[in-house]
Amino acid sequence: MEDASVCLEGLAVAGCARPVAFYGIFDGHGGTTAAEFVSTHLVPNIISDPAFAKDPAGAMVRPTRLPPPYQKRTPAFFESGDSSPSASHRSSKRPKL
Repeated sequence: MEDASVCLEGLAVAGCARPVAFYGIFDGHGGTTAAEFVSTHLVPNIISDPAFAKDPAGAMVRPTRLPPPYQKRTPAFFESGDSSPSASHRSSKRPKL
């Protein structure tokens, strides 16, 4: 059973000529903490990657830096783990202006 999810469509991302969509289902193991964390921080981390527009697949797998409030958390905070099937999609149609 999933503990959190993300469904974002029509995102305007710097460097992308077309809108971007993200879909994700997150299942925390041993609790919802990791799933909730990932559902909040995954997309901002991916789209902030400077190479996202040219290499979205690479941006989705490159390590990212934890936001400052989480950098000082103990390892116990992350013990629950997370399974995160996620997808990104760029529209094949240009938006009407």
